Amino acid sequence: MKTLNNTLRRRVRPRPCGFTLIELMVVIMIIILLVGILMPSLAGARIQMLRTSCLNNVRRLAEGCQAYAHDGSLSRGNDVLNQPCTPNALPSTGPTAATWYKGDTGNAAALWLMIKREFVAPTNLLCPEAELRRDFRLLNETELQGANCPFTQATCSYAYLSQVPFTVTVGGISTTYSATSLIDVNAYLVVVADDNPRTTMGSAAFDAAQNAKNSLNHKQEGQNFARLDGSAEWTEKTTVFVKVDTGGTTINNDIYIGDGGDGMRNSLDDFFVIP
Repeated sequence: MKTLNNTLRRRVRPRPCGFTLIELMVVIMIIILLVGILMPSLAGARIQMLRTSCLNNVRRLAEGCQAYAHDGSLSRGNDVLNQPCTPNALPSTGPTAATWYKGDTGNAAALWLMIKREFVAPTNLLCPEAELRRDFRLLNETELQGANCPFTQATCSYAYLSQVPFTVTVGGISTTYSATSLIDVNAYLVVVADDNPRTTMGSAAFDAAQNAKNSLNHKQEGQNFARLDGSAEWTEKTTVFVKVDTGGTTINNDIYIGDGGDGMRNSLDDFFVIP
């Protein structure tokens, strides 16, 4: 009996521990399949997160513009000594039709004023998706400590409402607006948006091939913009709602195409944003 038990014990071999090669291959294939299914969703979630951060940036910049205009301690409308001031005006360095595109003294330099006055943070000027796709970067410490605006095409990824003076004629009476005052405009005015695809900081030229096309910050799939009241939206079109006139007609405006030429707006309801 003892001999029989020993014989049976030798014949019944225990199952080896671990997986067989086929089982491992099945597990690996399942993992690869799951990764393939989840990757697009994860990538989409990441892009949505970046665009939400961008939306928060333009909202903060719009709020900063309003706070700047309300601050009574500033030379509002033109933060340069010995220059005329406009009560309750948005930040401006006094750009002209000949200088609006320049990084140091142009239209976007008004956003630099808000950094220096601490209405906004330097990080608010950087679209996260533009940093990822277009090699935009944060201002470095040396640039932040400088006396002059250090903006270049790579350090300011947002466009600001044109502050180039323009003239409006109504009923034979002409009024020139050298600054944008809260007194004159409505809260729905668009003041900040993603970078204008038709312009490049440092160049006065407009790229007509980019007409009606979305910002390059987001693969031209859309752009974020913010109004003076601090509301911010994502839109897949460059034309945005302005108002409904007294006749019931809906009025829209292209935020990237100015009606006045040479970087100018042609009315208080022109939402033209440029570097």
